Amino acid sequence: MQFTLPGAFGGALVVRGHATDDACRKNVEAVPREDSRIVEFELFDEKCGLKRTDSIEPAGTNYSAVINVLNHRFLVTDQDHGYLVQCFIGKAESDTDVETFLNVSPDLGFSETISLQSVPPTCNYTLRRDSVNGPIMQNGTIGQTMFHRWECDGGEQANDVYGIQIHDCFAGNDVDHQYPIVDAKGCTPDVKILSPVMYSEQSLLAYAQSKVFTVADVERLRFHCKVRLCTRDGDGCEGVTPPQCEQTISTDLITRLARNEAMSVQQALTSEVKTSIDIRPVHRSLTIASAPQILSEMVLTPEFFLGLVIISSLLFIAAVIIPRICRKRTQKEDGSVSDLECGTSIASSN
Repeated sequence: MQFTLPGAFGGALVVRGHATDDACRKNVEAVPREDSRIVEFELFDEKCGLKRTDSIEPAGTNYSAVINVLNHRFLVTDQDHGYLVQCFIGKAESDTDVETFLNVSPDLGFSETISLQSVPPTCNYTLRRDSVNGPIMQNGTIGQTMFHRWECDGGEQANDVYGIQIHDCFAGNDVDHQYPIVDAKGCTPDVKILSPVMYSEQSLLAYAQSKVFTVADVERLRFHCKVRLCTRDGDGCEGVTPPQCEQTISTDLITRLARNEAMSVQQALTSEVKTSIDIRPVHRSLTIASAPQILSEMVLTPEFFLGLVIISSLLFIAAVIIPRICRKRTQKEDGSVSDLECGTSIASSN
């Protein structure tokens, strides 16, 4: 198979359902200096879920597979497309006989070397729809806006004693599908996937914005993060919250303070939080032709909604108003009753 791709494309061609099989995917490096290039992707018979169907007339064999064109090698975003690729090989005449569930870690264990004036708060991790204060999301569609929200209880009093740092966050389904979204320093390695983590000054709250995405062949996406509490006493939170990333200015003093903090303090004030979201499939065209896109475009047009309102109004008139207008009751001279309903007469006599 040959795919004509933009030069700036740097992603992967993957057979649907076989993203983890190296024989069923082809990683594509970006070539920014070229406008477009042809990329060849070869599949073999009975490999990668390649479907085979024998044909009698015309004589030959049909092969088909769904190829996902991913803009990112490991993630599925709303910019990706899937194509149903079909190939027919004719026979020569002489031949005979194609997964938000929220898990909060238990109470923290404390080192005997730590002296704290208050019990550290517990933390949780949720996914919110459209805004940091939006409703909790348990399922979503690829490309939908969502906010990652990490929060520790305790109110303003806890905020005076502690600070928080979000670090070591991963997205995936299991160990074999782990993708880092926040590194060990609390920085986001790919701002296209997750924005830099923002920290509230009034409470133990942190959040970051992203679009719903998923790891290839994963329908329930799980997120794992570590939430670290630092003590504000003695500048214990300097360089920790907010973290010193490439977008911020770091000093040697702050670096030394963050590096020299006792490991026992870090372990005692670090907890792991988890959440997950079910990914709804995006109903895109699976054929190379663009005709199926017409349906989605039609549904989103104002004319479609106007027509829907008109049809609904006509159905309401036909079902409720017309029968009331048509129904007439007349009393005959002989005492019989005649019901005239929309042209149908029913007579009854006593």
